[in-house]
Amino acid sequence: MKRKINSQVFRLVNYTHALASHKNSSLSLSLSNSLNPLSTNGSISSSTNSYKALAGLAGLFSLTIITGGIFYTTSASADSVVDQINITVPVSCSLSGTGMASHTATISNGIYQNNIGSTTLKAFCNDTAGFAIYAAGYTNNTIGETNSNKLVSNTSGAEPIVTGLATTTGNPDISNWAMKLTATGDSGDTSGTNALTIDSAPNTSGGSAASFASYHIVPNEYTKVAHKNAATSMDETTGGATLTTTYAAYISKTQAAGSYQGQVIYALVHPASSDAPVVCNSNATTISEVKCLQDFAHVTSTNLNSIINSMTPETQYTLKDSRDGKSYTIAKYQVGQTNNYDIWMTQNLDLDLDASRTYTNEDTDIGYNTQTGTYTTAAWSPARSTYATATNNIHEWCNGGTWNSGGYCELNNTPESYDPGNL
Repeated sequence: MKRKINSQVFRLVNYTHALASHKNSSLSLSLSNSLNPLSTNGSISSSTNSYKALAGLAGLFSLTIITGGIFYTTSASADSVVDQINITVPVSCSLSGTGMASHTATISNGIYQNNIGSTTLKAFCNDTAGFAIYAAGYTNNTIGETNSNKLVSNTSGAEPIVTGLATTTGNPDISNWAMKLTATGDSGDTSGTNALTIDSAPNTSGGSAASFASYHIVPNEYTKVAHKNAATSMDETTGGATLTTTYAAYISKTQAAGSYQGQVIYALVHPASSDAPVVCNSNATTISEVKCLQDFAHVTSTNLNSIINSMTPETQYTLKDSRDGKSYTIAKYQVGQTNNYDIWMTQNLDLDLDASRTYTNEDTDIGYNTQTGTYTTAAWSPARSTYATATNNIHEWCNGGTWNSGGYCELNNTPESYDPGNL
């Protein structure tokens, strides 16, 4: 295809690396001897087979040609700077309540009464992995003890009121009390997107599952009663999720007169897949009373010695870690002279790190000062998630790293964590 060359439209300016080529037509250029960058003194010839534009003054001039309406130009490279901004929104979750003192009733013998008071629990949590609410009997500020989920009286000889679902006189005739939950979004949440899901648990030991949305026994240990698999809005007016609690009681015909009190504790954990909160016992005096690993750091020195003395050397004891709710084994080993012992964990921490999460002192011990017992603001995102091991070969989890002389995997100087599997 022929293209008309307009020989009148031609400038020579500041040339820097001037060689342009086009295979369809040919253009040769001769320059005047004046080397004037604004000169049009030159000659142009063209043919229809190939096109070449050549100027030999590299480093001195730039060539700009307009031919038949097409613009050809060379351009010098330029330095560039890319600005970057990173914003971290920390995980924030809270649980508050109103109306906790409203659960008061006077009930005669042989009478059942429900809807005793109403407490409103308000949960806010911006964790995209959601959160869960656990509940447990907390009478006398204890969990998992004999009377933790009973109503007890200071009246001498008065039998505690156990948890149960009886509503009328039975055989035997036993007083009991139960709990019920209702979940909704906030008043501004017309779509219900913030609403919690009520969970189910056995009514009695070995019984069939039943929802806490109906009257249910009060669990003696932390039990999940509600959850949400996504974050809530943090708007104090229209956000959050609401859980309403109420109770019922039947009083047997033989129940002694008196005042009976009990408590239920509710705890929020996140993400929603989290295990139940771990109950610790800073007053433990024997290993059988120790509830979690952290008890060793929180009991008095006298009680610590008592706990150690109650342990059999080289015997494995299983305790939970209050940070992740997982169980680990410990043992007592003699060190040096007789009656000198240390307590050691006999398992590695079973980490479940997620590279997409930012960990703070909200859900870990990051920033914890062991000297002052307080937290400082800190956050950390792991470079890689925990690896799952599929075989017994420990070397397979090094993932392309190198094994140093000490037998440890080194991968870009970044620590790795892995599930123990069958190792």
